[in-house]
Amino acid sequence: MIRKSSIPFKAFTILSLCSGLISTLIAAEPLQVWTYQSPEGASYFAASIEPIEATAQTSSDVVLLVDTSASQTGMYRDTALAAVESCLESLDKTDRVCVIAADLDARQLTEGLVPVGPAATQAAIKSLQNVAPLGSTDLQAAFAMAVKALGSSEDRQRTILFVGDGLSPAKRVASTMNELVTELRNARISVSSYAIGPQRDNAFLAALANQTGGNLYIDKPMTWANESQGVNAERATQDNISRGARIGRILTDWAHATVEWPAELNLGEGVEMLAPAQIPPIRSDRDTIVVGQASSEAQRIAFQANLRGKAIQWEGQMGQSDDANAYLAELVEQSRLDGGVSLTTLGSVGLEETGRAILAEIEQLTGLAERAASLGDKEGAARISQAVLRRDPGNLRAQTVQFFGEGEEIAEFNEEGIELVRPVESLAAPPAESFVDSGFYPPSEVVVDGRFLNSVQRNSSVYAQMLEKEVQNTVADARDIMSQDPDAATQQLKFMLLNVERAPELVAAVRAGLIDKIHSALREAARQAEIKDDLDREREARLAALREQRLLLNRLELKRERQKQLLDRIDSLVDERRYAEAQEVAAIAEENDPEGVEPRVASIWTEQKRYHEFNQELRRERASGFIDTMAQVEKSFVPFPDDPPIVYPDPEFWAELTDRRKQYASVDLAGKSESEEAITAALTSPLTSAGLDFQDTALEEVVAFLRDEYEIEIQLDVQGLDDLGIGTDEPIS
Repeated sequence: MIRKSSIPFKAFTILSLCSGLISTLIAAEPLQVWTYQSPEGASYFAASIEPIEATAQTSSDVVLLVDTSASQTGMYRDTALAAVESCLESLDKTDRVCVIAADLDARQLTEGLVPVGPAATQAAIKSLQNVAPLGSTDLQAAFAMAVKALGSSEDRQRTILFVGDGLSPAKRVASTMNELVTELRNARISVSSYAIGPQRDNAFLAALANQTGGNLYIDKPMTWANESQGVNAERATQDNISRGARIGRILTDWAHATVEWPAELNLGEGVEMLAPAQIPPIRSDRDTIVVGQASSEAQRIAFQANLRGKAIQWEGQMGQSDDANAYLAELVEQSRLDGGVSLTTLGSVGLEETGRAILAEIEQLTGLAERAASLGDKEGAARISQAVLRRDPGNLRAQTVQFFGEGEEIAEFNEEGIELVRPVESLAAPPAESFVDSGFYPPSEVVVDGRFLNSVQRNSSVYAQMLEKEVQNTVADARDIMSQDPDAATQQLKFMLLNVERAPELVAAVRAGLIDKIHSALREAARQAEIKDDLDREREARLAALREQRLLLNRLELKRERQKQLLDRIDSLVDERRYAEAQEVAAIAEENDPEGVEPRVASIWTEQKRYHEFNQELRRERASGFIDTMAQVEKSFVPFPDDPPIVYPDPEFWAELTDRRKQYASVDLAGKSESEEAITAALTSPLTSAGLDFQDTALEEVVAFLRDEYEIEIQLDVQGLDDLGIGTDEPIS
């Protein structure tokens, strides 16, 4: 649809300022330009401004604006929550985030902008899950709260990420679109959206993103459970949640992209009108589109603005007019009404989609004109085809309707009943030579008597052309969807095959050609069905592997969480000076992760901390004891008078006291047995009359004498005597 008209070029332009006294060097940037010149001679263009170079990432303030109205239920709610959770988890630690739930009332689920972290993420997700999806949405109040939450911090990039369908039944935003865009641009807040829901206002979300330097992701149809296709509820849910998580990471990337805000737009050479009236913010991850009208003789266009503190001039070459770009005339004329605020040209992709939408509308009008012609409503067909040709002058189908309406006659009667013949007025009927390339030729003459036959033949021809075009469109549509849904494509083709086989207006050759075309598409759909089955099996295997991997990751996450709790417990115990318990917990942590660095460090650290604190305590006790002892020494140096004098008892008192204490000379708290008491009594009693007079008597004989004489048991340490080299027969005196 879109064709580049020229190769961009770069240059530098010197502009004279202040009556030529001051010269400023303005950097020139290239433009990619698509052009179209209407039959009236007006020149329209669309120009693509290249993405800027990304700067070093700065901390971002992000508001997650989540639609919680009644439309966000079931699969849509699960997918949206997965996107929000993934976005929160992938934000940088230096970012700040505020989560707002938007329905009839807008409510902050966080206390303003909070630092990104697991605690904030879990709390926000839990709060969103507790919000019941009820009522409709007031986006005007929701965006007002989001702007207020972001504040006016100029050193941080500020972004609103909207997740919802963009519909605002409670209070339409279209009427206040200018005010909303102005407020967001003045605050330099970009808005990126994830359009999700059974019905979506993609045009509003695209226009808002275009005006504020954001992006838009339009969700694909939900995956629903379908037993005939082998899709169960669990698989459908998993597919939707996985897609939501991936889109959440995309939203985070969009929030971190560089956005610059051009100012002071000046139209340059060849440009008569430019939309939007202010150049939209320029991003680092997509190009920026502007549309406008150029002077009819312009060969080159240029416009200027201030960007990043310096003047920038964008230049591009106007090329040959292309009828494929005819939608530019309609697009530019529509943008005149509101200064381009409602333009949905979100980058080159957005421009292409906008052109496709306009051409689809033209296609619908063309179909209406053809149906009006086939039903004999020539005047209605002429009016509709003229409206089509104003938007798309090269539309052959509209030209065909106009041509076959030319020269038709309508029977009318005067008051006397005489038939009057009046040709139907055809507006802007194309000349005969314009149909040569398309294979259509006007009749060389009109046979009045055969008017009815000629009309029938022409109607049959028109119907055949319509059916042929319908077959062409059906085959094209089927090929577009057969890779995703071959069964639906097959059904469409079979239905069209039935229509072709039952159409009596078709000649045999045309019918056979159309049937062959449909059969070829059916064979292709069958091949695509086989390929899809293989891909589905591979996808199921990948999903199973991913589920297993996710289970392992969850286990690893639980293990990490337990390890974190143990380490936090160690820190807490150390702070409480409970070092022994901290050392025990460190041992458990090391046992939980033997190869981990942190548990090993914690174990060594707690052990060293315990010993260090023990040594410090000993030093404190030693210092305290030393001071106390020295204090006693110093105290002993203090003299005292002998008044009254010290009087000691008589010697007889001390002797009596000594005798009383003798019974406590040997005290054993454990107590003694009878044998021990007998041995003790024998050892403490005086010797018998035999005494201990031995001369060169064997050791064992002496022991035997003592055993018998004093009636106590005596055992020799034979092993000890052997170690000393002494026998039991050793003579002693």
